[in-house]
Amino acid sequence: MQAMQVADFEEAPTKARHPAYETSMLYTTAPEWSTGEVLLAAACRGLVLEVSESAVDLANIRGVPELMPTAVGGVDTWTRLLTARGGLSSPLRHGQHSPMAARQLMPLVPQIARIAGVLGKRPRSRWNPANLLKETVGAGVGQELGKALLRSLGEALVVSAADDVFSRFVENSLSEALQDLQPVPARVPPFESLTLKDEETRAFRRNRAPRGLSPAERFARDLEAAIAIKAGLSRRQWTVLLESMLRVGLGMHVLWSCNANIVAWETALSVASGSTSPAARDVELAVWEARGDAWPLLELGADAEPLIKRRIEKYAFARTGLNLLLCLLEEVGSGWHPGTPIGCSTGSHDAPAALAAFLAHVEASRHSLGPADAGKALRDRVGQLFDQREDLRALANCKSGYTKNLFEFVRHSLGQVKAKDPDQRCYDLSYLLAYSGDDQKPLPVQPGPAMLVMLVQACCAANPAIPVSLDDFRRHLGDYGLHAPAGELIHGKTGRDMAILGLVVDSPDAAGGRLLVRPF
Repeated sequence: MQAMQVADFEEAPTKARHPAYETSMLYTTAPEWSTGEVLLAAACRGLVLEVSESAVDLANIRGVPELMPTAVGGVDTWTRLLTARGGLSSPLRHGQHSPMAARQLMPLVPQIARIAGVLGKRPRSRWNPANLLKETVGAGVGQELGKALLRSLGEALVVSAADDVFSRFVENSLSEALQDLQPVPARVPPFESLTLKDEETRAFRRNRAPRGLSPAERFARDLEAAIAIKAGLSRRQWTVLLESMLRVGLGMHVLWSCNANIVAWETALSVASGSTSPAARDVELAVWEARGDAWPLLELGADAEPLIKRRIEKYAFARTGLNLLLCLLEEVGSGWHPGTPIGCSTGSHDAPAALAAFLAHVEASRHSLGPADAGKALRDRVGQLFDQREDLRALANCKSGYTKNLFEFVRHSLGQVKAKDPDQRCYDLSYLLAYSGDDQKPLPVQPGPAMLVMLVQACCAANPAIPVSLDDFRRHLGDYGLHAPAGELIHGKTGRDMAILGLVVDSPDAAGGRLLVRPF
């Protein structure tokens, strides 16, 4: 591992990363602007089609009707299907004059992901949401179970004889037409031979205690519930529910990763100032099991935007500080030894124990860092860097670099997307953050109908042998880092929406007076 000097890092702190940080569980896939439809389409490309993100050209949508023979409807039928309301056209937009406003299609079947389900014009490269999906699953259940889960998802995404007639018609017709437009060699679907790399399972805790789950652990279990209900639904119903699962799972895992950096940085500062380094179990409690009610990532009913920005701002300071700390340790001859990635579940090391080992290393090296209170000196040095450098201040304000991309990902993957036609506002039902109709108004954490239905179904599936109460649902949300304040699930907007959707029933024996109703 090549060393990095402090001066080199401070010269370009927004871009430089210490090699030990890059191999740690704290460094993850760098997400960018996405929507739920993009996440679903990317899953199809990554697990079924083996088509790269950069290969998708939205301009090809216009040429598809001309390729359709009369036997499958011809030009007129497919023009209506791909452009008219009520067909496959997606009404979602991101701005009238933005390149993001290009025509989109709903990712009903995998073949659609060959020509749609990306954002912006066709660049040389786009970030790949399928990599974030694999990383989230890997962090949740590890390599072997993760491989099996992704295979199950890939098999469910493939259109089979069990799917409805319309979905089979669209998939088969597009498969033939698109082969003429952009030939793709026949291949075994990628999920058949998919393996999760070590870096995609960095945050997996092999010896998980039977308490709270992290967002990735919760998502992996809930994804199984989403796959299990496919047989009883139309393809469109199922893809909407699956989209909601991808949005909450990947979005909250990204926020959790930010929080892991924050906890690691604050703990390292405390240890450098003289505190005893925490045991592995304490690290596990603070990073993996800090539930939504104790340290929420988001709170139901609250304005999400300032909460997200505050978390990302702290993440920017933590990430910069951790890289600086690693450079300082290197400079004083106490660099973190290669071959043992920080916080990674590899070989005999479990992730919490591996992160605790790094913090113990900081404790053992604190006298080499110079001042009596090395933690305070470190914090002050990072603060001075942010005060002195305009690029770091922009980073902290989510105005540039990885924090801007991160904010846009969380904001738009979790947020309800505007439709071109206001009458089609209800098209997006899978959101976690509600759009109020005015860009200047708050962005409340209020799950959409599809999101609520899927979360209730997943909570019931997680507790199959007992009646499921609102307290169980509150804990389920807590695993995602979502805090439900007192009364929100009964008298608040979320509780009222659940009642309207028929997801709760009154029961004098239930905690809070209500039980969940399994939707399917």
